[in-house]
Amino acid sequence: MPPSCKLAFVSPLASAYTHRLLRGVLSYAETQLGLVIQEFRVPRNMRPQADRRDPVSRLLAWQPDGLLTFLEDEELDRCLALLARPCPVVSMCHIKTRPKVVAVSGSFSAQIRAAVDHLRQQGLRSIALLRLASISSPQGDAFLDLVRPRPGVQVIFTEIVDPALLDDQELPPEPISRAMAAWLRLLPKPAGIFCPEMGGGGYAIRVCRSLGLRVPEDIAVIGSDDADVSLSSRPTLTSVLPLGERIGSEAARVLTQILSGMPIPYETLRCEAMDLRVRQSTGLQRVHLSNIAGAVDHIALHACGGLTVEQLFRATQKVSYNTFSAHFKAATGLTPGQAIQRRQLEEARRLLAGTRLAVTTVAEKCGFSSSSDFARRFRAFKGISPSEFRQQDAP
Repeated sequence: MPPSCKLAFVSPLASAYTHRLLRGVLSYAETQLGLVIQEFRVPRNMRPQADRRDPVSRLLAWQPDGLLTFLEDEELDRCLALLARPCPVVSMCHIKTRPKVVAVSGSFSAQIRAAVDHLRQQGLRSIALLRLASISSPQGDAFLDLVRPRPGVQVIFTEIVDPALLDDQELPPEPISRAMAAWLRLLPKPAGIFCPEMGGGGYAIRVCRSLGLRVPEDIAVIGSDDADVSLSSRPTLTSVLPLGERIGSEAARVLTQILSGMPIPYETLRCEAMDLRVRQSTGLQRVHLSNIAGAVDHIALHACGGLTVEQLFRATQKVSYNTFSAHFKAATGLTPGQAIQRRQLEEARRLLAGTRLAVTTVAEKCGFSSSSDFARRFRAFKGISPSEFRQQDAP
């Protein structure tokens, strides 16, 4: 990677989930010297304005070395067409395959599994997938692999809607197509539907209410939105979505590797870790799931303050320790203790490379019990001692 590298984080949304993505990007950037991140909230039409404060104009004038985007297909195409010079792009959305654009996103299959498992626990007669954009065959296949539809029941329905209806939870859903109204009414009740588009769960709730269908008594709804959108729905929306912090961190890592000369990955990189938040739209029937996203957030904030696994468990979980430990390892690839230590060591690496603090001070600030314990764990992490790492990393 060049000594100084500019990465633009580009999104049309100011949502809790995009903040999670950005937090992951910034968490990775803190471990890298010379990495500059700037955020651009752009309109969906990507039209530059004469005003210098216009985000599209500022993005083009800044001339980033790489883009981290949370843009849908049409928005991304408009953005790429505006760039004066091409640069590597890592998308954090489900997008179509494009040359020299890498996708790092959540696993649709894992998201479907979490949604379907929750709906099954509600004892529903039918479970269906509502897509508010075009659907690709692999996504439909992933749903059908889990749901065996009854004869004559259509369990996948696709409807193209105005994006404004998904962005604004206060807008009425009309006009509702006859096909969609008929499909919702014909689903064997009680039914459950999963709508994976951002804002789609709230839209589905508004459609059901407009048609006189009760949520969750007639139709239980699961969406894919963070708390800001989910809590603005009436009733509040049960939601399952990938861990944004992990996706953002991985996207930033992949982009910096590309800028360092590594080959561009051609396959989409998938995050399997999911966070299910149960709310009123599925009846508030709590399932025994670990709060993995809360645990990851807590580690990021408190690992360097001497956080123990027991403290982490008590602060974030309502399940047994064994359940939490198993789900955490499955979602992150690390035990809770390993994740805490990894966060401590990443912060130590950042301080050693970016400051002149004494090694003993770095050990203390990162929550290690002693300098010798820090040195031993850092050598196991990097293969060299803290002092050797600092000398090697010095200009």
